[in-house]
Amino acid sequence: MLALLVMLIFVFQNLQRSEISFFGLSGDAPLGLALLGAALLGGLVVFCLGSVRIVQLRKLARGRQQHVDRS
Repeated sequence: MLALLVMLIFVFQNLQRSEISFFGLSGDAPLGLALLGAALLGGLVVFCLGSVRIVQLRKLARGRQQHVDRS
């Protein structure tokens, strides 16, 4: 709840418009919202890569456990 309040304060204090360019697309957006969007996109990338790594490690652990069980 506190994090949401801090984010809202940040966005409302940074409402000046700024030009944003991303992969050839460009437009105007409030600076606070642009930074918030970039942070959310970065968090999503980290979450996806972390999930893939966790699946890999679980598969590896399952294979090692089956090897131990056969021994």
